[in-house]
Amino acid sequence: MTQLLDTLNTQHAHLKRVIAEIDRDLARRDLDGVSAELGRLIAGLQAHVGLENAEFYPAMTRMADAQGAEQMRQIVQLFDVNMRHIADGVLKSLDRHRQGPLDAAAFARDWASTSPILQRRIADEENTLHPIYQRLAAADGR
Repeated sequence: MTQLLDTLNTQHAHLKRVIAEIDRDLARRDLDGVSAELGRLIAGLQAHVGLENAEFYPAMTRMADAQGAEQMRQIVQLFDVNMRHIADGVLKSLDRHRQGPLDAAAFARDWASTSPILQRRIADEENTLHPIYQRLAAADGR
């Protein structure tokens, strides 16, 4: 189970690097760089959300249920539902900018709101969900 958390943390580190690259390319007005990084961000985010949906949230829910940890289960459910909404909105926003030539002004406007949402979500997962996972896994003997 710690391998799952290690993989999620590795994915977070990748997403953070790509976000920083997009910020750098945007500041340089390097639209080719932004476009390339957008592809990496979308692919990385899709892989991350897919892993969370397939393994992370179900495992946490099972462990919380098995341990009668109702408050932790509710937190997990809230994060799960919230992430589905955030990921859907972020992916749609990013994908819009991959259609045709990149409009720098439109992308910069969207990125100014999308990037902080994504970064905050990553921090929330690392600071809240990952410690809950570790506690549940430790109590579960994993």
